[in-house]
Amino acid sequence: MDATPQRDTEFYFDTITFLVDNIIFKVPSQYIHEESEVFGAGAQISAQSDEGSSDANPVKLSPLPHGCSAEDFRHLLRIIVALTVKLPTPKSYSLEQWLSVLKLSTAWFFSDIRTLAMGEVTASTSHYTNDQWITVLDFAHSQGSDRFSDLRDLAITRISGFNFSSKVDQVLMGRKYLHKPWIIQGLRDLVNASALPSLKELTRLGQNTVLTLLYMAFQRAQSMGTNRGYHHSYSYRGPYNDVEVEEYFVDEIISLFPVSRPS
Repeated sequence: MDATPQRDTEFYFDTITFLVDNIIFKVPSQYIHEESEVFGAGAQISAQSDEGSSDANPVKLSPLPHGCSAEDFRHLLRIIVALTVKLPTPKSYSLEQWLSVLKLSTAWFFSDIRTLAMGEVTASTSHYTNDQWITVLDFAHSQGSDRFSDLRDLAITRISGFNFSSKVDQVLMGRKYLHKPWIIQGLRDLVNASALPSLKELTRLGQNTVLTLLYMAFQRAQSMGTNRGYHHSYSYRGPYNDVEVEEYFVDEIISLFPVSRPS
């Protein structure tokens, strides 16, 4: 009598079926159940209901977290399958693809995959554009929690390495993304410049900001006397530093950054 065949310990996989955006995915289940707190907790429930066992009874994941799509899910699965069969993970992913992986691995607590994705994004110092990093910052900032604070900090660092289109834009971006250094540096460079931008450009900052900037510029160099026959005396106070700028704009800074909020 032939011996009962034995399942290979390395290349015999249980599978799980998912439904995302009306697309069915069937992948090895071991890594998903062992490495994700979310799927691991649901594994016993799925086993009892037979959910995920076939195309007719898939685990329904739509809508995915953070507005992700089936294509985003596919980016994550490529990494899961590679880790399951101990193959190299993708090395040619774009920033957008890694962002997909970060969104889903964070939502589903795949901590190892999240660490991998952050490492890949962090390691790339020159391949991505300013607009791409702004897209990353938009997402990370919109979450309003600490779960993506590392991604937010990385995006801010990368964007800071590019030249802002104008100092006004730098201030506006600092306000939008609640990053105080951009605000202070932008205002400092504006008031210390030899010439201010056009009034139309300045008014984008708001009336109170414009008035304060004009007052500070006037304080830097004021003249006394007339144009005819009188001696002119000038009092030049030199460039403003960051501390002085923050003092002049203290009301705005306090409104944007309460004591409990990091800058």
